Amino acid sequence: MLEQKPALDSTKDVKSLLEAQGVQNYYDSYISGNRIQVPGKDSIFKLPAGAVYGPYVDGNNFTLAKLIGTRVQPDTVKIRHILIATMQQDQQTGQAYQVRDTAVAYKLIDSLRTAIRNGTSFDSIVVKFSEDPGSKEKGGVYEGVPSGQMVPDFNEFIFGNPVGAKGIVKTEFGYHYIEILSAKGASTAYKVAYLSNPITASSETDNNANNEAAQFAATSNDQKNI
Repeated sequence: MLEQKPALDSTKDVKSLLEAQGVQNYYDSYISGNRIQVPGKDSIFKLPAGAVYGPYVDGNNFTLAKLIGTRVQPDTVKIRHILIATMQQDQQTGQAYQVRDTAVAYKLIDSLRTAIRNGTSFDSIVVKFSEDPGSKEKGGVYEGVPSGQMVPDFNEFIFGNPVGAKGIVKTEFGYHYIEILSAKGASTAYKVAYLSNPITASSETDNNANNEAAQFAATSNDQKNI
């Protein structure tokens, strides 16, 4: 981990570096400090932007944490959205499969945005077109959304823009047309990159343990024979 620290410290492209190290769950957006639950978070939050903390123990891993940046943002937001999906998940196998080409999906969501701008009811378009089962029956509304709950690009839009903002956002699910309806509270949020490696015994440690176990067994047998 100490050998990896200089690269994490100096890189300008954290996402690519983490992907090269096999990290697939980098959350490339900001999360309110009270929602981040990691060991040493107080020390991480005190870092200047771009600095690295660690290695430190987090569960069964040694971890390095790089503070990308901070900002003040709402604690929760209320939004509504329309999803035109490019990917869906098979309910039986859990496998994702493509349902629509990205170009086709964008053309459709853009046409829906234009229709709303021209006066078509948002609610009626949600009912007819949205492919998000979690919000379709509620007019596309998600209320009291905390940071970190949605996928990063979605999170970045709803917490990085003011109330009233509207726009198209692409995520792993497809294209969303999002409107920010309201926001509550305000606190400091942090974007942090984590690089972890599991704590495993080295071959030297394993050999020492085996030798000690063999010596213990031999001593026990000698005592039994006395």
